[in-house]
Amino acid sequence: IMFWDASHLSAIAQYDRIGPSTVPEFVAFGLAALGLWTVAEAWRGEFPEREKQEVPPVLWVIAGLACQMIFLRIAGFSIATGLLFALTARG
Repeated sequence: IMFWDASHLSAIAQYDRIGPSTVPEFVAFGLAALGLWTVAEAWRGEFPEREKQEVPPVLWVIAGLACQMIFLRIAGFSIATGLLFALTARG
């Protein structure tokens, strides 16, 4: 999706080699490379044993994101992002 979207951004500014599609293309290429690397590691079975996932910290982070989305229009960017930071730090 990022490659497709970045290809549409390049049609906006064709006068320069570096434009609004440069960074999204770079990020999309990096994600594709990491995805291929993950598939290769899974194919070889060389994944290390994973630790047990702790649920409470994940819930704190999700609560922080939800608070930011809820309070962004009500309290403003600074307060909403402060809540996100506080709840994520707690997690």
